[in-house]
This record gives sequence, structure tokens and C-alpha cells, in this order.
Amino acid sequence: MENNALTSLQYNNVYFRTYTFPFREFNSVMEDFHKRIDEAGIVRNGTFFYSLDAYKRKSDEDADLTVTIYQPAKEYKEVDEESLDFIDGIGYTGMSYRVLENNYDTQTERAYYELLNEAKEKGMVISGPFFHEFRVQIDSEGKKHAICIIKARMVKEAEDQKNG
Repeated sequence: MENNALTSLQYNNVYFRTYTFPFREFNSVMEDFHKRIDEAGIVRNGTFFYSLDAYKRKSDEDADLTVTIYQPAKEYKEVDEESLDFIDGIGYTGMSYRVLENNYDTQTERAYYELLNEAKEKGMVISGPFFHEFRVQIDSEGKKHAICIIKARMVKEAEDQKNG
């Protein structure tokens, strides 16, 4: 994977939907989104990704999440506005990232911590949500493995306050 693919997030013709739900319903939410894409007859163009927009811990085992799930498409197709939203494109460059190759549940919070710490060490802040982009990687034996790339945009603190 090229470094540019790791440090950017750029897609055209993107369908999306925002959900707020308890963490334990994460898989059901993902299934709902993909079902909506399929039912609308949208032809996928690339991997889906999502942003963690809000996180409210309720206990050590539970939290409420707000996530926006995105799916790039080959072309625009009119769909029910209550089912999915659409944007012409999404694009961020110069992002910092961490690659998770397994144990997503345990590695994700560590990746957040590392990205927040990196920003702090650089005198910066995270601007916007953490993005989670999924890709397929082929190992030396030709086996396919899913990886998750967690990305964040870092800016000088004053710039974030100006944009926020």
C-alpha cells in the first residue's frame, strides 16, 4: 500500500448514514448499513469506512457511539433520503494513522491513545473524528487478511479553534 493511501482518505460518490447506538449493537448497525446499500442497488467502488463521531462511556463494558458509515459508489443513484445520504466526495490528506492487523476490539483504543499522544507531542490536536478504513492485504503466502487503518487529521491547536 502506498504511503499516500495511508495518509489520505479520498473518495467520490459517497453514500453515508449516521447512527447512535450502544456499542454492543455495533455489528447490527454495520449489517443494517450494508443491507441499505444492497437494497438501494448501489454498486460499490472501494471499501467502506466509518468515522467515530462521538463516544460516551457508560461503564467498563458499555458505551454509546455515534458513527457515520460511508460507502463509495461507482456512480450516483437516487435513493430514499430517509435510508441513505449522499455527498459528491470526501477528501482529507496529511493524516496520521495506525494499522491494525488483528484484535480490532483491543487494539482500537490503543490506536486512539497513540494518535492522541502523537498529536500532543507535536503540539497539535486531533481535528474531527477518527476514521476507520478497511482494506484487504495479501500476505507472502497469497492469503487475504482484513486490516483496519485508523486515521486522524492533526492541526495546530489555534487552527482547530478557528475551524471549530
